[in-house]
Amino acid sequence: MSVGEEALEPNEKIASIITAELLLRIACSMNKEFGADYNGFVVYLTILATSVGRVFRAEGFDPAVDPDLVGLVNVPGISRAGVSRTTGIPKETVRRKVEDLMARGLVRESSRDGSLKPNFEAPAPNFTEHITHNTISIRRFGRELRRHAGMEL
Repeated sequence: MSVGEEALEPNEKIASIITAELLLRIACSMNKEFGADYNGFVVYLTILATSVGRVFRAEGFDPAVDPDLVGLVNVPGISRAGVSRTTGIPKETVRRKVEDLMARGLVRESSRDGSLKPNFEAPAPNFTEHITHNTISIRRFGRELRRHAGMEL
Protein backbone atom coordinates (compact mmCIF):
# COMPACT_ATOMS: atom_id res chain seq x y z
CA MET A 1 0.00 0.00 0.00
CA SER A 2 1.34 3.46 -0.88
CA VAL A 3 1.28 6.53 1.32
CA GLY A 4 -2.22 7.97 1.68
CA GLU A 5 -4.00 4.79 0.57
CA GLU A 6 -6.39 3.18 2.97
CA ALA A 7 -7.15 -0.53 3.04
CA LEU A 8 -10.55 -1.47 1.66
CA GLU A 9 -13.04 -2.87 4.09
CA PRO A 10 -14.28 -6.39 3.20
CA ASN A 11 -17.63 -5.07 1.90
CA GLU A 12 -15.82 -2.52 -0.26
CA LYS A 13 -13.70 -5.28 -1.79
CA ILE A 14 -16.85 -7.20 -2.68
CA ALA A 15 -18.42 -4.03 -4.10
CA SER A 16 -15.34 -3.38 -6.23
CA ILE A 17 -15.42 -6.92 -7.65
CA ILE A 18 -19.16 -6.66 -8.42
CA THR A 19 -18.58 -3.23 -10.01
CA ALA A 20 -15.75 -4.62 -12.15
CA GLU A 21 -18.06 -7.38 -13.40
CA LEU A 22 -20.73 -4.82 -14.36
CA LEU A 23 -18.19 -2.66 -16.17
CA LEU A 24 -16.90 -5.71 -18.02
CA ARG A 25 -20.43 -6.59 -19.17
CA ILE A 26 -20.96 -3.03 -20.40
CA ALA A 27 -17.57 -3.04 -22.17
CA CYS A 28 -18.45 -6.35 -23.86
CA SER A 29 -21.77 -4.90 -25.08
CA MET A 30 -19.97 -1.83 -26.36
CA ASN A 31 -17.45 -3.98 -28.19
CA LYS A 32 -20.18 -6.11 -29.81
CA GLU A 33 -21.93 -3.08 -31.28
CA PHE A 34 -19.13 -0.51 -31.64
CA GLY A 35 -15.88 -2.49 -31.82
CA ALA A 36 -12.99 -0.26 -30.82
CA ASP A 37 -14.99 2.93 -31.47
CA TYR A 38 -15.05 4.26 -27.92
CA ASN A 39 -15.94 7.81 -29.03
CA GLY A 40 -18.88 6.51 -31.08
CA PHE A 41 -20.14 4.64 -28.03
CA VAL A 42 -19.81 7.71 -25.80
CA VAL A 43 -21.57 9.92 -28.36
CA TYR A 44 -24.42 7.40 -28.65
CA LEU A 45 -24.80 7.08 -24.86
CA THR A 46 -24.84 10.89 -24.51
CA ILE A 47 -27.66 11.18 -27.06
CA LEU A 48 -29.53 8.28 -25.43
CA ALA A 49 -29.14 9.50 -21.85
CA THR A 50 -30.09 13.09 -22.71
CA SER A 51 -33.28 12.17 -24.54
CA VAL A 52 -34.46 9.44 -22.21
CA GLY A 53 -33.59 11.58 -19.18
CA ARG A 54 -35.77 14.38 -20.54
CA VAL A 55 -38.66 11.95 -20.98
CA PHE A 56 -38.32 10.75 -17.39
CA ARG A 57 -38.18 14.31 -16.06
CA ALA A 58 -41.09 15.55 -18.18
CA GLU A 59 -44.07 16.76 -16.22
CA GLY A 60 -46.72 14.08 -16.08
CA PHE A 61 -44.49 11.25 -17.33
CA ASP A 62 -45.92 7.92 -16.20
CA PRO A 63 -43.99 4.76 -17.16
CA ALA A 64 -47.19 2.74 -16.84
CA VAL A 65 -48.83 4.90 -19.53
CA ASP A 66 -45.73 5.25 -21.74
CA PRO A 67 -43.67 2.04 -21.33
CA ASP A 68 -42.32 2.30 -24.90
CA LEU A 69 -41.08 5.89 -24.36
CA VAL A 70 -43.30 7.30 -27.07
CA GLY A 71 -42.72 10.60 -25.27
CA LEU A 72 -39.33 10.74 -27.00
CA VAL A 73 -41.17 12.21 -29.97
CA ASN A 74 -42.07 15.31 -27.97
CA VAL A 75 -38.89 16.04 -26.00
CA PRO A 76 -36.03 18.00 -27.50
CA GLY A 77 -32.90 16.08 -28.40
CA ILE A 78 -29.33 17.29 -28.06
CA SER A 79 -27.25 19.19 -30.61
CA ARG A 80 -23.89 18.06 -31.92
CA ALA A 81 -22.33 21.02 -30.08
CA GLY A 82 -24.12 19.90 -26.90
CA VAL A 83 -22.68 16.40 -27.28
CA SER A 84 -19.22 17.92 -27.75
CA ARG A 85 -19.57 20.13 -24.65
CA THR A 86 -20.92 17.26 -22.55
CA THR A 87 -18.30 14.71 -23.53
CA GLY A 88 -15.25 16.85 -24.31
CA ILE A 89 -14.98 15.10 -27.69
CA PRO A 90 -13.99 17.58 -30.44
CA LYS A 91 -16.89 18.90 -32.57
CA GLU A 92 -15.52 17.44 -35.80
CA THR A 93 -15.19 13.99 -34.21
CA VAL A 94 -18.76 14.26 -32.88
CA ARG A 95 -19.97 15.23 -36.35
CA ARG A 96 -18.31 12.16 -37.92
CA LYS A 97 -19.57 9.82 -35.17
CA VAL A 98 -23.12 11.16 -35.49
CA GLU A 99 -23.05 10.62 -39.26
CA ASP A 100 -21.99 7.00 -38.66
CA LEU A 101 -24.66 6.49 -35.98
CA MET A 102 -27.32 7.87 -38.31
CA ALA A 103 -26.16 5.65 -41.18
CA ARG A 104 -26.41 2.64 -38.87
CA GLY A 105 -29.93 3.62 -37.77
CA LEU A 106 -29.01 4.15 -34.11
CA VAL A 107 -29.64 7.91 -34.09
CA ARG A 108 -32.10 10.15 -35.90
CA GLU A 109 -32.07 13.90 -36.49
CA SER A 110 -35.11 16.08 -35.95
CA SER A 111 -36.22 17.78 -39.15
CA ARG A 112 -37.67 20.55 -36.98
CA ASP A 113 -34.58 21.70 -35.06
CA GLY A 114 -31.71 19.37 -36.04
CA SER A 115 -31.46 17.88 -32.57
CA LEU A 116 -30.37 14.26 -32.15
CA LYS A 117 -32.36 11.45 -30.55
CA PRO A 118 -31.91 7.70 -30.25
CA ASN A 119 -33.76 5.54 -32.74
CA PHE A 120 -35.36 2.59 -30.98
CA GLU A 121 -36.84 1.23 -34.18
CA ALA A 122 -35.19 -1.12 -36.69
CA PRO A 123 -32.43 -1.48 -37.76
CA ALA A 124 -31.10 -1.03 -34.21
CA PRO A 125 -32.61 -3.99 -32.30
CA ASN A 126 -29.23 -5.51 -31.39
CA PHE A 127 -28.06 -2.53 -29.39
CA THR A 128 -31.45 -2.18 -27.72
CA GLU A 129 -31.00 -5.81 -26.67
CA HIS A 130 -27.57 -4.96 -25.21
CA ILE A 131 -29.13 -2.10 -23.22
CA THR A 132 -31.78 -4.50 -21.90
CA HIS A 133 -29.12 -7.00 -20.82
CA ASN A 134 -27.11 -4.23 -19.14
CA THR A 135 -30.22 -3.01 -17.32
CA ILE A 136 -30.70 -6.52 -15.96
CA SER A 137 -27.01 -6.55 -14.96
CA ILE A 138 -27.41 -3.22 -13.15
CA ARG A 139 -30.40 -4.54 -11.20
CA ARG A 140 -28.37 -7.64 -10.29
CA PHE A 141 -25.48 -5.35 -9.33
CA GLY A 142 -27.73 -3.49 -6.88
CA ARG A 143 -29.09 -6.72 -5.38
CA GLU A 144 -25.59 -8.14 -4.94
CA LEU A 145 -24.30 -4.97 -3.32
CA ARG A 146 -27.18 -5.05 -0.85
CA ARG A 147 -26.80 -8.76 -0.12
CA HIS A 148 -23.04 -9.25 -0.07
CA ALA A 149 -21.64 -5.85 0.77
CA GLY A 150 -24.43 -4.37 2.87
CA MET A 151 -24.54 -1.32 0.59
CA GLU A 152 -27.47 0.55 -0.92
CA LEU A 153 -27.48 2.16 -4.36
